[in-house]
Amino acid sequence: MKNMIIVFVSLFLLVGACRDKDETIFSETPSQRTQEPIAALRNELVSAEEGWWFTYFPDVDSLRFSDPNKNIKTSDNAIVFLERQFGQGGYTFYMKFNEKGTVEMLSDTDYNAANTLKTSDFEVKQSSYTQLSFTTYNYIHQLNKSDFLFWKKDSEGNLIFRTNRYLDTNREYLVMKKAILNGKQASDRMNLMYQNKINYERLYNPILTIKDSEGGVLFQSNLPYKKQDVKNRYQAFVKNWQPNLYNSSYYSGVASGYVATQEGLFFYPGIQLTDQTKFRVFTKEGEAYKSVVNGYEALITIK
Repeated sequence: MKNMIIVFVSLFLLVGACRDKDETIFSETPSQRTQEPIAALRNELVSAEEGWWFTYFPDVDSLRFSDPNKNIKTSDNAIVFLERQFGQGGYTFYMKFNEKGTVEMLSDTDYNAANTLKTSDFEVKQSSYTQLSFTTYNYIHQLNKSDFLFWKKDSEGNLIFRTNRYLDTNREYLVMKKAILNGKQASDRMNLMYQNKINYERLYNPILTIKDSEGGVLFQSNLPYKKQDVKNRYQAFVKNWQPNLYNSSYYSGVASGYVATQEGLFFYPGIQLTDQTKFRVFTKEGEAYKSVVNGYEALITIK
């Protein structure tokens, strides 16, 4: 009898504890729980006093040109029509969100977009993800995309987004970083990026050289004509391993999409030497662009 009383009391206390826990969990209404992530993202966007840089690579394929030694001449016309294998590069936008639900925007898509602020409306809403939508026309609509799903905030305070285009989160690159203007106009910063893009794309036959920590050359492109898709912002560096042969059978290459930055270039998914060594951030030094990763150096120069 005593044991039965103890069991009964224990069950009573357990039910009471569960009830208290349930009451704590559901202390907010469904509407309030829905509004919390909306308010959090909206406040984050609006609170950036100098705005945001939004870098968007719509279609990333890390398997393209991922081995600098792999023969890419799979047919007689493989090098002539190499552009058919190219991926897509990225775009940079400047965005300044305001409390009233408007956003001021610049873009590196062309000269006017880089220098002229355009104002439109935005909205933050909630479904499976918290979603940022640009509800009236602005430069971002030139990419036929206006809805972006907020995924997470990384350790550096950057906002990571995705779209519903791919299930694989690695197929896109959508990152917002807080802008630091240092007293300059956003249009001055964006115009610098745009001019860096134009200057890079005007280079005649850029050569990529990758060296190890002791200066040994691991890869150097030597194809005598440029393999670049300016419209899609994609660059390939190709090496002919049999340059003395009239009809070489061995070519290899590395390639990546790119955007121009204030300091130089940003390649994504990057110029890949190995799985562990990918060159992404290139700083302009004189007429060259330089990147150093894990002791290896990549240098883009002209003859």
